[in-house]
Parts: sequence; structure tokens; C-alpha cells
Amino acid sequence: MRRIIPRIALDLAEADLEFIESTAARILEEVGLEVPLSQAREELQGMPGLRLRGDRVHFAADGTLALLGSLRRSAPSVPPDVHLHVSTGGGALRILDHETGELRLPTTGDLLFILRVCDRLGLGGDPPVIPADIPTPLREVALYRLAWIHTRTFTGRDISSVLVGEYVYEMAQAAGKPFRLPLYLISPLRINAENLDVVLHFANRLDGVSVHTMPMPGATAPLLAPAYLSQALAETIGGYQIMRRLLPRVKVSFGLKALAFDPYAGVIGCGSPESLLQGQIEVALLQRYGLTPGHFFWSMAGSADAQAAAERMAGVLMGALAGVRHFGVAGRLQGEAFSLVQLLIDLEIAAYVERVLRGHAWEDQLAHILAEVQAGVETDSFLGSEATVAHYRSEVLQQPFFSRRTLSQRAGRNEPDLHGRIRQWLAQLDLPRSEYQPPEVRAELDRIYRHAEAHLCV
Repeated sequence: MRRIIPRIALDLAEADLEFIESTAARILEEVGLEVPLSQAREELQGMPGLRLRGDRVHFAADGTLALLGSLRRSAPSVPPDVHLHVSTGGGALRILDHETGELRLPTTGDLLFILRVCDRLGLGGDPPVIPADIPTPLREVALYRLAWIHTRTFTGRDISSVLVGEYVYEMAQAAGKPFRLPLYLISPLRINAENLDVVLHFANRLDGVSVHTMPMPGATAPLLAPAYLSQALAETIGGYQIMRRLLPRVKVSFGLKALAFDPYAGVIGCGSPESLLQGQIEVALLQRYGLTPGHFFWSMAGSADAQAAAERMAGVLMGALAGVRHFGVAGRLQGEAFSLVQLLIDLEIAAYVERVLRGHAWEDQLAHILAEVQAGVETDSFLGSEATVAHYRSEVLQQPFFSRRTLSQRAGRNEPDLHGRIRQWLAQLDLPRSEYQPPEVRAELDRIYRHAEAHLCV
């Protein structure tokens, strides 16, 4: 038996992608990438294929094109996969209380409860909320400690200073965790100086560096796709080249994500049609270099409402049909708040889309079909047939929260609505205290944390 899998492809020609590459190479050659850190510019001075003008580094176009060609040729073939990998996170500064519906500041207790729910569901990511009851200078250290003690796969958030990084590095060593850092590009065409300073400080202790850029078409990048994609590729491949030259022994990766800008509201238009379209075209570009594209559960809805459902389903379904298998920030609303109710709805959306990805079971055996139809004619039903029963679980999705009962079936059952069913499940959830580090490691993490607290909270 085989499966007929649904797919979506953009009307994008090879010549279009080649144009984006060649334009990105020309941008790096003629406009250059701002490197606002003299230490880095001094190390880059005189390296072949680079030219420095003030604080901007210019790259020979043929070198950039050769690098992109090498990445294309070495791109690994990705085996077909219908499973969606969902993560949460995003560090929201507000929480939408799942019991009261109140939008409020999160506490450490909120974070631990969310982490335990997510750990029970097999999710990972970075912290979904930032506890307001932890002093600001200490939060970054605290988030790593809480994630590493209480979950299997969560981690902390970005490290904003060398001092914080030293404490996180020490805890990573104690917990046996990898120590990786991101390098962010600020559009248009500038490396984040503070971020670069932290990366270079830990140059000899890093397990990896990932280069990222997130331009906003129409705000920090040109509005039309060929131009903003060329700029985004120039930024990320420029940062990638800088890192490979400054950190030759460190594994470097790169990626890009366009953020749809809504000029009418003056904000990032998460979940808008433009956001969906930008995500689709990113897939074609990133897959060209063997990269695994990731999308988000994005919406500008202020709660887990109809707008959130429409925007999130559209984005996840369209992205998945184009080849995306990793979807992040589940449960995040408007980029500002986190909702456990929305998280569980997002998991329902992911299960729905994953079932669509599995497509049709296709068994074209004439004898089997004839026998099955004959049996159905004789009994006037296929509900109890051997073939139907054998395939029900794989071919018909049953979900824990989405209900498919009719209105008449629900009448008199006093069945709560979707939000009520989710709240009921959360209230009944058994969440034993989880600690994933042995006592001696927890003691060492606590010691490092107390040391950080004494130095960062003065």
C-alpha cells in the first residue's frame, strides 16, 4: 500500500532563485555589511575576498556566489516526513490566565507549571514566559537553571552580556549541556554589536553559532519579494562568512525569516496573508541550501478566538504542504502574551495538519476492492467490515479537544465548549514534580545561581 500525499509548490523558477543569489552577492560587494566592532574589523582586515571601508565589510561577489554554490551542491537530501515538530517559547512578558482569562504578569510559579505541562506533552523550546518576580539582571541565568532542572528539552533565552554568559556557560558545563550562541543581523545590513561582542568573547568555548536575520519588508527591507529576499540572503550569508572567518573551528549555521510589517497598524503583522506568503517563498530559498525551514504559530489575535484559529490554521497548513515540518512559539499570542489554552488548540491544529500530510491510503488491488464491495452490499454497511476496522485509526483522526458531534447530539449533555474542555483537562492534569538533574548537579546549579544573584542584583 502506498500513500497519495498532498503538496503545494510556488510558481517560482530556477532563474528566480539564481537572480536572488546574484543580487545578494552584488549587495554584499557594493553596499557591504556593517560590522560595528573594531576588534572584529581588525581581525578581518587583509583577509582575501574582503574589503573594508569604514565600519563596513565588502565581499567579493564571486566568493559569495561560490559559497552559495557549494552549499547547494552539499545540501543533504531530506527523507519524506509527515510528522510535525512543535515547540513553544518566545519569552512572552504577559500571560493569559487559563482559569480567569485575565491578562497579567507571569510569575515563576506560572513558568514552572507551563514547563511541566509542556514536558508532559513532549514539547520543548525556550521559556514561554519571562517571570516578572525575578529581578531583570538575573532573569537570563534563572531561565536556564529552571529549564535544565525541571524539563528534558527546554533551554533558556538569548544571552545579552558577557557577564550573564559566564554564569550560563558554567551551568552548561555542570549540567552537561551544549553552549551555543546566536548572531543576529539588524536590518538593513548591520551586525548586532553587543551580540557579536558576546560571541567573540566565548570564541574558544562555543559548540556552535547560528546566524539569523529577520527583516521587515516595507520597513527594514524593500517591500517586494525579489528585493527583500536578496537583502535577507545578503545579511545572513554575509554574517555566515564573517563567523566562519572569525571562528574557523566553530560549527556555524544560518537562517532567515521575513517579518510581515502592517503599515496600517504599525506593527509586525503576525498571521497576515503577507506573512503566510513570505513564509512560503522562504521555504523555496532555504531548502535550496539543505536547510530545514521553520515557521511559527502566528496570529495577531488577542485571545484564543476565531481570528487566532483562522490565521494559525492557514499558516501551519500552507507551510506544511510546502515542506515545513518545524513550527515554533505554540501558545504565543500577538508576540506579547502566552496562553495555555491556545497552546493546546495549536496542538489540535498540528494534529489536524499532520493527518492531512499523511494523505490517502492507496491500495489498488482489484480483488480486494471487489471482495470488500461485495461484502458491503450483502450487509448494507461497511462500518463493521474487516478492511474498514483495520484502517479506522490511521485514516480517521480522533482529537482530544475538537468535537465533531452535531448540535442535536450535544443537546442535553451539558458539554462545555472548546475552552471549557481544555480548562477541565488542565484542572485534572496530574503533574508530579519533575527534576531531571541528579542531586549533585542541582546543588552545583544552585551554587552558581546564588553566585550570579549576589553579583547581578547589587
